[in-house]
Amino acid sequence: MSTEKITYNISRLVTPLVGEDLHHPSLLMDIVRYNFRKADFLGLYDALMKMEWSDILEIHDVNDICAYFYDNIYEMFEIYVPKTKVVTTHFPLWYSSTTIKMIKKKNRIWKSYKISHILSCKEAARKLEEQIKIEIKKDFRNFQRSAEANMKSHPARFWSYVATKKGRTRIPGRMIYNGQPISTPRDIVNSFADCFSSLFEPASFVESRDGVFGCGNSRENTIADIGEDDGFENLGCSVSVLHTFCVTDGDILQAAKKLKSNLTSGDDSIPAFIVRDCISVLLLPLSHLYNSIISCAVYPEVWKIAKLFLCSNLALKKMWISIDQLQSFQISQIFQSILVKYMYSHVKQMIVSQQHGFMPGRSTTTNLCNFSQDMSNLLDQQLQVDVVYTDVKGLCDKLIQLFQSILVGQKQYVYYMYCKSYMYECSSGVCQGSNLGPLLFTIFINGLIALLKKHCKVYTYADDIKFLKPIRNVTDCEAFQNIGSIFYEWCNDNRLEANAFDIFAVSRSVFGTKAKLALSVSNLM
Repeated sequence: MSTEKITYNISRLVTPLVGEDLHHPSLLMDIVRYNFRKADFLGLYDALMKMEWSDILEIHDVNDICAYFYDNIYEMFEIYVPKTKVVTTHFPLWYSSTTIKMIKKKNRIWKSYKISHILSCKEAARKLEEQIKIEIKKDFRNFQRSAEANMKSHPARFWSYVATKKGRTRIPGRMIYNGQPISTPRDIVNSFADCFSSLFEPASFVESRDGVFGCGNSRENTIADIGEDDGFENLGCSVSVLHTFCVTDGDILQAAKKLKSNLTSGDDSIPAFIVRDCISVLLLPLSHLYNSIISCAVYPEVWKIAKLFLCSNLALKKMWISIDQLQSFQISQIFQSILVKYMYSHVKQMIVSQQHGFMPGRSTTTNLCNFSQDMSNLLDQQLQVDVVYTDVKGLCDKLIQLFQSILVGQKQYVYYMYCKSYMYECSSGVCQGSNLGPLLFTIFINGLIALLKKHCKVYTYADDIKFLKPIRNVTDCEAFQNIGSIFYEWCNDNRLEANAFDIFAVSRSVFGTKAKLALSVSNLM
């Protein structure tokens, strides 16, 4: 099931450019989507306020509840939100609509002159050209003043202009994949989908001693088997209360406040500001939906779909995938925010203090400050300090079932120029672009940090890990190498790949000679 509300209107082309036959007629395709800039919000909000949601309480299947909710929302959109054709423009950002109309008019007149050779058409085109030059200069001055005045509040407008001046489009029109040139949007998105789908590990599940299924690896650990060595010696009894919680109206209202008040929408085409403005009248259906997800431990299938947008790195001349909030369903983000709040309140005491990623009040700055202070103290003691920088690529029964439902069956597709790639399954990793993903990864990596901190000082920001040890003799060097082996074995046991390009060792000493460094980064691979 897909909720994306983009319509493709296909009609017969009246004036084809080339001849056509009976079996290959000329067709015209228009892409149509909701135009919320011209929506009747007073009528829409009033209709949503008067909508009767009591029937949804009779539905108990999570996917059916979700479908019923979206069907009613889209029914209101069809009445109060007009649709508009998606038009791609090649004009610069600062051109006004008046200038664009004049340019199109001049082109039509000039085309008429080339056919008829009527001098009056040529003169009219010349006069329009002079007016267009004046309008372009005026539009550019207005754009400059607007960009300077709104530099802080709307920086994207300025950087879009900078990108156009570099003569580079958002995505190159021609690429090479597996030695073969690709140029059409369909080939581009499918090639990226091939590349990204190959990066996932095959999924496997093993049964724990308690009969709970979890992600399998060489150690056959599951969530139910987390113990003292993983830094969660009290997790079992603490998390057991989570299966009893229910989502309240206050939870939904508080989570909705985190949504941005803009036109950002997910694959369901529901802007964030509409959800935020109308959250008070949507409490009944959302409360029933969220509590049904918890009680049934089933996550809606439609929320497992992620849209990936292509973005280019002009400086490095490379491509990457950017997963923005645009791909996320606003309704699912509210649920995940609520779930994260309950989860974090029970596991925050067990997350090691060395973790600075995704933690309130901590950041890369606090991570760097702690690391720099400890290194300075050791150097002041005239000790040699060895550091390794690494990077990895990246409960109760009812709760485990819910997490399994959320993680299993995640799907993604690549989106470019209104073309979708084929859908491929994400069989490993956490939910990227979600509110829940960072906390799940923090819990997952917690065992490694708890293990390393027994042997050395550890500084972590998400998956970027630094471990530091003062070196007094060669024995310390060998012990440090053993720490690296522990790191590699943990990654291997938990099916994580250490990024060879981002692992390197540093040795610092102020006084005396350095001890012979036995550490070999290649041994960590």
